[in-house]
Amino acid sequence: MKDKPIGPQLDQRDPAVARFAQECGLATNAVSVRLVGVSAEDVSLQIKRLEKTFGALILMSQPRQSGKGTEWIAYGTLIG
Repeated sequence: MKDKPIGPQLDQRDPAVARFAQECGLATNAVSVRLVGVSAEDVSLQIKRLEKTFGALILMSQPRQSGKGTEWIAYGTLIG
């Protein structure tokens, strides 16, 4: 059974795209990110820092309570 990709994937079937990705040092597959914090403000602050650092390469959800006490979580995908 073939693994399902998590999030957007870079289509590297075109040799020119694959060569460009290799030259840029881009990852072949997306990576999942999970942030966990005590407050929504702390998680939001880290999301802003990640977005500032990675720009369009990171896509994050809004923080929400996890249902396990006061824990706040956000999920995201880091591409490239």
